[in-house]
Amino acid sequence: MWRFLAFEETDKLVTLVDADRAANPLPDIVRTETTAKAGLGFWRVPVWGGLNDEGNLNYRPIVGCQMGCTTKLPARLLMEALIWQTRRGGISKLANPPGSLPVTVHGTMWPDYGFDEWFLQAALYPRAAFEGLLTFIPASAKSQLLPLDIAFTMWANPASEIQYFGSNGSPCCEPEYKKGTFKPGKPRSRSFVGLVKEGVLREQALQPLISKRKVLPRATLVVARYKEDLAWLAKVDPGIRVVVYNKGPVIRGGVSMERIDQLIQLPNQGREADTYLAHLQSGRTEDDGAHTIFCQGDPFPHSPDFLELLAHRDHWGSIQPLTSGYIQELNLPPEFLVNREQGQWLGKLRIRSETFSPWTLQTLAFYDAPATDWMNGFHRRHGTPRDWSVTGYFMDLVGLPEVAREAWTHYSGQFAYGAIFAVAEHRLDHIPRKSLAMMRKLACDDPLHGYVFERLWLHLFGLPFSMPEQAKVAVASSQSAR
Repeated sequence: MWRFLAFEETDKLVTLVDADRAANPLPDIVRTETTAKAGLGFWRVPVWGGLNDEGNLNYRPIVGCQMGCTTKLPARLLMEALIWQTRRGGISKLANPPGSLPVTVHGTMWPDYGFDEWFLQAALYPRAAFEGLLTFIPASAKSQLLPLDIAFTMWANPASEIQYFGSNGSPCCEPEYKKGTFKPGKPRSRSFVGLVKEGVLREQALQPLISKRKVLPRATLVVARYKEDLAWLAKVDPGIRVVVYNKGPVIRGGVSMERIDQLIQLPNQGREADTYLAHLQSGRTEDDGAHTIFCQGDPFPHSPDFLELLAHRDHWGSIQPLTSGYIQELNLPPEFLVNREQGQWLGKLRIRSETFSPWTLQTLAFYDAPATDWMNGFHRRHGTPRDWSVTGYFMDLVGLPEVAREAWTHYSGQFAYGAIFAVAEHRLDHIPRKSLAMMRKLACDDPLHGYVFERLWLHLFGLPFSMPEQAKVAVASSQSAR
């Protein structure tokens, strides 16, 4: 496992070989350099030996002795997490091949032989796919799983590429010879290694591997600005229409003005909630694109990877959180939660929505003192009993009875810190126009409601509330007893 720690290196190209291949690492080094020129994160050979041996499932998406990396990866953290999850049974060790019963994946016992291959399959491969893969496939390779592998990598990152090599499918990529047919030293087909040895490989030979940049769907970025410096807008790609709602000092010239497609002045009231609602009420156009992105004037304290996330919007869901925390210096949320809970990440790009109670607004993973103040202030402001659901009452108040019913009967919701998120175009109509005026009135009447909106945005656009599995069983049992 130790060799994978090399992936922690910053601004380094990493090539992995084993002792059998160490005598001639040049071809693999060239592959790594080619991958870097192509703007991809990894190269790999996805097969080993026989691919469909009778009674065996020998397919491997990555061979540990033939691969390279051009980007930093938190290898140590991934190793520790995989070992912990594997030993406690938190991750399935079964493969479900088409037309066959489930089989146990080789190497899933720690610290037994083969666990490094399990690491490559379970922890590295899904992340490497989103970074972009340059895949080298032995020319004679045959596998029912290989097309699924390629389809997944192309879905994860359409810039990924494949290249066939060699003639016999050997992991060492050596040319194949046949007595009496070819002269000694002359291969049937010149492999990647052969080209390097003969000095044939030139810069122009690499050009077909260098991908064109993928075309991203158009989108609209709605920025709620007060006094923030908007120079970062110059880095937003031209496929995004930028709409700035300004509630602060006049924006005078500069790079930010050149990048703004529409600038609208609003009174300084209602925080970003009023801004977002104003856009839903009258700021939408036919050119909004696939997603509308909502953010504050400085999104980076909440979303350090914000610009990179915009560049991966082809992988977003219809309701997409775009933050990983509140403020890192305040340790909110606790750093160990951000590092441990990576299920929403896009490759190495950090995303983490927070779970909260619809009843109290309190976060469920740790204690958030301000949330208790908001709950108490809300009940005082509206004269509601302290044991009522804040979210349920609020949804009723703004004319969303079906969402309110769900909030009254469920235990948890999700929110994006800083109210930074994206919504697919068809989801924007989930909030009825008749509710927008009431929502804006609430946002401007009391600053407290701005914090409530921050908790509820994802659910206003249709994200369901949830409850623990054991609670579902209890509810089902009580209903059947009636």
